[in-house]
Amino acid sequence: MPSNRKEKCDRCNKVKADELCGDDRLCRSCEVQNAAALAKLNAERDARSNQSNTTDFIDQTSSDFHGDYNMLQRQMHELLDAYHKLAAEVGELKRLLSLNPPSSDTDKLAAEVAEVKASLQTVSVSNSKLKPKTVCTDGPDVLVSVHAELADAKRRKRNVIVHGLQPSDDISDCELFDTLCEENLSVKPALVRDQCKRIGKKGTGKPQLFLAVLRNDEAASELLRSASQLRNSFDADIQRHVFINPDLTRAEAQLAFQRREARRQRRLRSTAPRPQDSHGSPSAHRVMLSADANAFVPLGASSSSPPVQRDVNSI
Repeated sequence: MPSNRKEKCDRCNKVKADELCGDDRLCRSCEVQNAAALAKLNAERDARSNQSNTTDFIDQTSSDFHGDYNMLQRQMHELLDAYHKLAAEVGELKRLLSLNPPSSDTDKLAAEVAEVKASLQTVSVSNSKLKPKTVCTDGPDVLVSVHAELADAKRRKRNVIVHGLQPSDDISDCELFDTLCEENLSVKPALVRDQCKRIGKKGTGKPQLFLAVLRNDEAASELLRSASQLRNSFDADIQRHVFINPDLTRAEAQLAFQRREARRQRRLRSTAPRPQDSHGSPSAHRVMLSADANAFVPLGASSSSPPVQRDVNSI
């Protein structure tokens, strides 16, 4: 091909200038137009694709939402039906209780009812200073009283009562209790500090009792088992005056007092001196010979006559 021959653009059919030549077939202006048209086509294609994806996402989300909404509606209807059934059953139970109050056929609860009623009646009879609540013996009030007593006893199981803990103006009672356990006991239980407090009357010459509320029943039981270690304390005041006891209800405290009195009476009877006779020997050692064992029969007496009993100490 001759060197002076000018090539034409495939698009505009114009002779391509040397300085304006783009690729081998297009001039520079047509090349720019083609690039712009291609970019526009790509942008339109991407927009259509994004619109399609967005529409599909909206449709899927709407379908999921409607499905969840319908399922929630079904669950609400089921809950509403269950509520109506429960309300009807409760109403029927109330009606039956009003017609036929519960009697002694509740075998599972009979033992607990009898024990709590006996303890409350013992408190009201034996201790006139206490003023226990009136115990109803008819209808559902018995169950209410029993459950209240049992719930109170269960709640107190994680509490302990500290006697003789001297208060301080600089240190809180909880910190005093922590120091007492750390220095004198082998355990240091965690306290529920916002529930601990001083109880009892003020101005009696003795420090108020400290109610220590622990995390659980096991911590209180472990602390009570180690409370005897206070008697070995190096502090004489703690050794003599500080005690840790369980937090008992009025009925439990009265029963514990009666048990202590019974043990005290048994100790007094076992240590009391035995009465002695005129010879100085205990009267319990005076053994009488009966007719069945080495009895002496007087001469001339018939076999049917009563035997003569003699004291072994006089033979």
